[in-house]
Amino acid sequence: MKILKFDILYPEFYLKEVQNQELELIRNMDLSAYIEWLYQQNMGYGDVISRGFISEGWEVLDFYNQDSVYFEKIKKKSRIKVSFFDIFFRKKRRDFFRFSLQELLGFFFSKKTKNLILNEVFIIRFIKYYNPDIIFLREPCGVRNVVFEYLKEKHFVVSLIGCNIPGLKKWQMDNSNLIFTLFPEYVKYFEANGIDSYLFEYGNFQLSEEKLEKVYDVTFVGVLGTTVQKQKTIVMDKVAHFFDFKWWGVMGNLMNDFPVLKKSWQGHAAGTKMFDIYKSSKIVLNDYPFNAKGGASNIRIKEVLSSGSLLLTRYSKDLDLLIEKKALVTFENEEQCLELIDYYLKNEIEREQIAQNGLELSKEFFDSQKIMKRVNTIILEKYNQRK
Repeated sequence: MKILKFDILYPEFYLKEVQNQELELIRNMDLSAYIEWLYQQNMGYGDVISRGFISEGWEVLDFYNQDSVYFEKIKKKSRIKVSFFDIFFRKKRRDFFRFSLQELLGFFFSKKTKNLILNEVFIIRFIKYYNPDIIFLREPCGVRNVVFEYLKEKHFVVSLIGCNIPGLKKWQMDNSNLIFTLFPEYVKYFEANGIDSYLFEYGNFQLSEEKLEKVYDVTFVGVLGTTVQKQKTIVMDKVAHFFDFKWWGVMGNLMNDFPVLKKSWQGHAAGTKMFDIYKSSKIVLNDYPFNAKGGASNIRIKEVLSSGSLLLTRYSKDLDLLIEKKALVTFENEEQCLELIDYYLKNEIEREQIAQNGLELSKEFFDSQKIMKRVNTIILEKYNQRK
């Protein structure tokens, strides 16, 4: 079984930082060695999914569309060259058919449009070159969904939606043969529209058992200062006014409205660096964007539980099991959040016991290997049914 998996490495600022730190090393890597290097950065859940496929004996190739270093290596491996002048050659012209006349004309006037066209034509030709049995899209994967419109007849296209649909640009559900989603409501919706769909839950992260000194009082890693993240931003701003709060991540365009919060920003972090921050924190905060509609489905919950530090997050009914097991602490408003931070900073033994409960429960109930085994079984079953 061959799987071509489209994924994204986020945030790009952090990716550039770690690449620059080991630039000479990665320049000399071939494609497979470079992908393994990316796995070791633990940037998101993509490496866990890929390793889950590999554990079944499947051949997996990750495709990182936004990474220029990756793109140079994939071009070298495939020896595929794309030129707009291919449009004048009959055998290659069909790869340009799905672009609108406006887009084709824009090739000559917009660098962005030019890069978009050449990039998507390369992807189409690479899929023909690699000829995978399964195309796996971890959305948002950095590629316009329209690219896969005509591919699901020859290849089995599987989508994993890791965000709300409004966050996907020009995404069409009927471009997939099978959809995994974090939201129960979406499963019902896709099934009602004739597309096989299953619920997916992020699993825990297999981190080293090494304990780090708790040098940070309260931390957060993620996006703040955007309209979508405004509720979260307001909470973090309140915390920054009263506690030694530090955060890493992407600043949105509203950040100037929160000068104290902006001052507590420490730079970009993801992957290994992020997990070290979590391990070094007494309390790690979490909240949800407004379009989550009160659902606690973000990956940060599993990341923090895996780190062995106390997670303080906004309440959601999705968390009742974790609350019952005393694996985390929840708040319902800003004032309660501040009170709980103050309490758990002063009560170390209780705080660390809850953090340990979270780590142990994470291993017991959210084993990523078991989760991926279920995903593999579903994909294989649906793939065979279609054959």
